[in-house]
Amino acid sequence: MLWGLTALVVVALLVGMVFGGAALVGSRVLGLDSGSAEDPQATTGDSLYIPSPSPTSSPSATPTATPSATGTAKPSRPAKRITLISGQARVSSFGRIDLSGTFPGGEGAVLEVQRLEGGDWADFYSITAVVSAGAYATVVQTSRTGVNTFRMIDSDSGQTSNPVRVTVG
Repeated sequence: MLWGLTALVVVALLVGMVFGGAALVGSRVLGLDSGSAEDPQATTGDSLYIPSPSPTSSPSATPTATPSATGTAKPSRPAKRITLISGQARVSSFGRIDLSGTFPGGEGAVLEVQRLEGGDWADFYSITAVVSAGAYATVVQTSRTGVNTFRMIDSDSGQTSNPVRVTVG
């Protein structure tokens, strides 16, 4: 029994040394080592810079002044239009359908997937996508063969996207 315990400890130490050595070599190959005074190219401090977000505007998104009923000018906002595209035109039954799009000005909005069923739009299994930086993406799967038509809806505003068609089967 003592030999078995000794052998177990020795094997554990050897395995630990092999994995430790592999991690050390891997970190150096990937440049994750901290560098040393002997290495003239070693840098100190932060190596990753992420700029702070700042608002941008394009000429087409610049608000224009429109007269209101009281006679004072009121800036009009660019139209918040939900767009939708499908990453696939045809999939097999239960194939992955990537749905994505944009919703300018809809930051944080929760969009729901709907499918056209018998002429009416129905929620598609409560699948949602959250708008972040003006864009969203989600994945759906279905076994309903034939042409499936999907759209996104912002349930808060009632605004809908363009429909997209995906052939299943």
